[in-house]
Amino acid sequence: AIVSQTNTEVVVEAAAGVAGVGDVTLTADTGALVEETNGFEYLVEGDIQSVSPSIGQAGTKVTLSGQRLFGGGNSVTSVGFGNASTSIVSQTNSEVVVMASARVPGVVDVLITADTGARVVEANGFIYAASGAIAAVSPAEGQLGTVVTITGSGLLGGGASATSITLAGIASVIQSANATTAIVTAQVPT
Repeated sequence: AIVSQTNTEVVVEAAAGVAGVGDVTLTADTGALVEETNGFEYLVEGDIQSVSPSIGQAGTKVTLSGQRLFGGGNSVTSVGFGNASTSIVSQTNSEVVVMASARVPGVVDVLITADTGARVVEANGFIYAASGAIAAVSPAEGQLGTVVTITGSGLLGGGASATSITLAGIASVIQSANATTAIVTAQVPT
């Protein structure tokens, strides 16, 4: 598709094509042809091979692994999970790490856009879990050694375990944790 055009520059968006070198042909409205032999090379398309974890919510750190994620360019300019943008943490041509932003729960496509405009898509690549919520903390006060039970929903953010739980900003020792209940022991501030 033609994006913009002047008498000295035509910007187009490449359509799907088979990898290989070919001619560039411009056809004017007068029927005139302007050609460049072997002027463009279609590259093998990028491929997302894994999304890990494939389920999460706002704040989930997600690693996208694959091949040719830069789409023939030098970098990734954006990653979207459905209609939600993400924050890019790090990137190479074979791995992009992002932080998921907030979005309603559901299955979404993962879309990587390179600085060239090339797109790499993984259809239905990520599942947004419902946001977690704490319903109760009992007891709501204590000191070193106090065993605290936290109840709610989605406490693991769609994951399999909790990696840290803090009480008033102080790391606690996790005794057990699942999607609805976490039991921790209060520690001394360091």
